[in-house]
Amino acid sequence: MNTKLLALYGLKFHPFLPDVPVEALYATPTVEAYIRRIVLTVAEGGFAMVTGEPGSGKTIATRLLADRLRTLPNVMVGTIEHPQSRTSDFYRELGDLFGIPLAIHNRWGGFKALRARWGEHIASSLMRPVLIIDEAQEAFTAVLNELRILASKDFDSKQLLCVVFAGDSRLPERLRTAELAPLGSRIRRRLVLDYAARDELLACLDHLLDAAGNPSLMTPELKATLADHAAGNYRVMMNLAEELLTVAADRDLPRLDEKLYFDVFRQPTKPKAPSPSAEPGGDRCSTPPNPSPPSPIPSSSSTPPSSSSPRSCSPSTPSSPTTRTTTTRPDLHRSSAPRVTSSAPSGRSTTPSRPTTPPCPTRSLHAVAPTTTSLSDPNNERLSMTISSDLSSMPRPP
Repeated sequence: MNTKLLALYGLKFHPFLPDVPVEALYATPTVEAYIRRIVLTVAEGGFAMVTGEPGSGKTIATRLLADRLRTLPNVMVGTIEHPQSRTSDFYRELGDLFGIPLAIHNRWGGFKALRARWGEHIASSLMRPVLIIDEAQEAFTAVLNELRILASKDFDSKQLLCVVFAGDSRLPERLRTAELAPLGSRIRRRLVLDYAARDELLACLDHLLDAAGNPSLMTPELKATLADHAAGNYRVMMNLAEELLTVAADRDLPRLDEKLYFDVFRQPTKPKAPSPSAEPGGDRCSTPPNPSPPSPIPSSSSTPPSSSSPRSCSPSTPSSPTTRTTTTRPDLHRSSAPRVTSSAPSGRSTTPSRPTTPPCPTRSLHAVAPTTTSLSDPNNERLSMTISSDLSSMPRPP
């Protein structure tokens, strides 16, 4: 126990640790009513059970029950501390609790010795011995069935023992199985603990601080905050309060308030993820240049050889000042390119079969579709004569 912490805040004991004195434990009205029913059951014997989720108050109820039973005259109270024992170890633990030496190889002898010991106690005090098994959901099925037979007499008409099981929600489910249904049907007193209400959590805090000797250790706002963030769980609330008290003692704070709570339990801010453009290497969305140049455009024997470099938008220069040729790409203009028909030198005019869109003036002449030029325009007389002479020199198909 930290004596500096107790002296700093004037506390008799640490109010938020599990080893709180039994007289300082908080008992709800439901728990108090259950304990009174168990006290009345001790004279008759039988089975009882306390169940609930972790942190709902089972341990507190069991501690209060055991302390209340030990105050009764002529009542023997034993607690099983290792519920996972096998049947032989279970017998040895019972013999140790009730003061009977048992041999591991003679279970029948241990069975008779325990029942005789309990019968003598009942005859002298008219009270049944009490056996409390905490974490009973961990016990073996064979052990639970052995205990059911061990605690009854005369065809189950007399009870030699008062047994109290304490466990979580798995215990009722096990008692509903076919192997443990005979034991589950014999449980007479049941207490099912649920999540605590906000008022019950606040009452528990006030009771603990009052019993510890410093009711003003926490502000009312902090108590309300702890009750709201405990999710109805006593254990969660005690863990939060214990952490706050430790931090406050480290900082030498005179009182615990809501500001300390948000300072200790605030959520850390997450850093923003860097944008893709800020990463080294530049923009990921930029398209890298194509390292391989396009394939050269095939040309006929009368056209100049094409360059292996990529196509550019600069106009190409004809090979001679008096000759200008046009070239079509077979793969692009196999059927859709217009057919140019030139007239003979006699002056007959030709008309294209289908109009086409004028090409881009910045494209190379050998990289675009052939164009149609009217021969009647006086400004294009030289071009007309060149096209006519080129077409007349081409061989005609048979």
